[in-house]
Amino acid sequence: MGADESHQRRRYRSWHQHNGWDNASTDHQDQHWHTGSRRRNHWTTSWGSSSQDGGWDERAGDVVVESPPAKARRLTLVAADAAAASAEPDLQLAPGPRAFDWAEGSMQVWESPQHGAVQYHARIVEPSAKAPGAGVPRAPLLPLAFYFTGLGESANMLESLASDMAAVAPEPFLLVSPLRPKGGWWFINSCSRLGWIRGSFQKHLVDRYVAWLESVARRPGVDPNRVGLFGFSAGAYAVAEMLAAGVGITLSGVGLGAVHGHGQWDLSDLDAAPAACVRSAPLKFETFLQRVRGHQGCRWIEATHGCTDKESKWADAQKIFEAMNGRQAQLGLPQLSVRRLEPEQQDCVPSKKRNRTHHSYFGVAFVRTDFLRALLGGEPPEPRKVEAPDKAAWSWSKNAGRWKYEHESIECARAGALTLRSRAQAASAGSRSSGEDAPSRTSDSDGESSPPIFEWDSGGSGKKRRWRRYSDEVQATLARAFSEQRGSGELQLAIDGFSYTVDFDSMCQVAKHSGYERKIRVSNE
Repeated sequence: MGADESHQRRRYRSWHQHNGWDNASTDHQDQHWHTGSRRRNHWTTSWGSSSQDGGWDERAGDVVVESPPAKARRLTLVAADAAAASAEPDLQLAPGPRAFDWAEGSMQVWESPQHGAVQYHARIVEPSAKAPGAGVPRAPLLPLAFYFTGLGESANMLESLASDMAAVAPEPFLLVSPLRPKGGWWFINSCSRLGWIRGSFQKHLVDRYVAWLESVARRPGVDPNRVGLFGFSAGAYAVAEMLAAGVGITLSGVGLGAVHGHGQWDLSDLDAAPAACVRSAPLKFETFLQRVRGHQGCRWIEATHGCTDKESKWADAQKIFEAMNGRQAQLGLPQLSVRRLEPEQQDCVPSKKRNRTHHSYFGVAFVRTDFLRALLGGEPPEPRKVEAPDKAAWSWSKNAGRWKYEHESIECARAGALTLRSRAQAASAGSRSSGEDAPSRTSDSDGESSPPIFEWDSGGSGKKRRWRRYSDEVQATLARAFSEQRGSGELQLAIDGFSYTVDFDSMCQVAKHSGYERKIRVSNE
């Protein structure tokens, strides 16, 4: 027995034309598999017997690969249900008491002899205490959302994503995210620089992930009428390819964020690229569009895209939207809802230090209650509606590999700054309407003026905050600029002979002589 088999359990389940188990090959043999580990685990499978231990997969020829018992996520199917399913293969089974054991966050492996293996994470997203869906009970059948990651996102980002989604979830739902094929740009066989142009399209990989998606969507406990699909950047490309190939089930919604294609139509940034890439880019892009023009269609497709995005070009995205809309019209389905973002509407306002490629708008695209509700079969939001995000509620997460929405902790930490920012904006608006100069002090609700107090983090390591106040002169300069600029923008400041840039949007100061960045905060106490 190989090393992999000593730590993993494989079970084959196949349906046959006579609607029963084929016991001829197994002859009711009991297979006993042992691990060679120190824990001396002992696994038993009764093949062909009336007592089925563990789970099954509805797709013929599929292989279910499970982790060791301590991490096992198994679906329980009693013998009576197995007999019913044998007589009626299309029967939707009611979920058992452990129907969602497979969706507890651990790594899963799906494998098919015909298509290959797919690794994925799955978990149930429960609305947080302040979410619109707080208190909504878990239904017997849960809606399912598939998320395809961007190229720079970590394989272990599901916990972070689930936490973000829990803050806005309208109800409990299943969230499943697969891992990209190793060494590939999803369905393009290159992840190098310009890989989406250099690489070739791999149709067999699309077929593999389509078969995997269909298998997961038919798991007990999943509502087959409420299955959504969304992806960001390279993940949006993967979603477009799967939609073009047809996933074999009716999707309740599709979300595309920062979508790009195979190849490239806008060649404005390929001046330094090899000539072969420049020649092949538009040809591959047109072939990609031909595939998209035959997509399966969906009742609701929303696309969010930055008009200044330097990674996923707006011109390319428009071509993709046009191809999709043509197919939607042929099928008698609604046109895409395209949300065009300006730079200031992204999760992080682009600057010299952050979001330099104008590609940070995952939260604006997907971390929204109305998006999740429509994705999972509910009422679609107002078409093309774009709301400016709360920029102070986003921060870069190295573990997740993307900008993370810090809903409750950041809300408490920067409540003073947000309150003062709104007051500064209101005061500035009032001064413009009355023709007076903008005040340099903010006002409390009782009419009394209170100057904002600015502090900077003097902690050397950054792990522990050590807040210190600025001098009175610097305080006055900061307060005046904060009010005049309505709590946004940048300020050039001289402190003790050194020049600094204070960014009110990201609440930080950057030393020009060293490039070192420190956090700042503001309150009215």
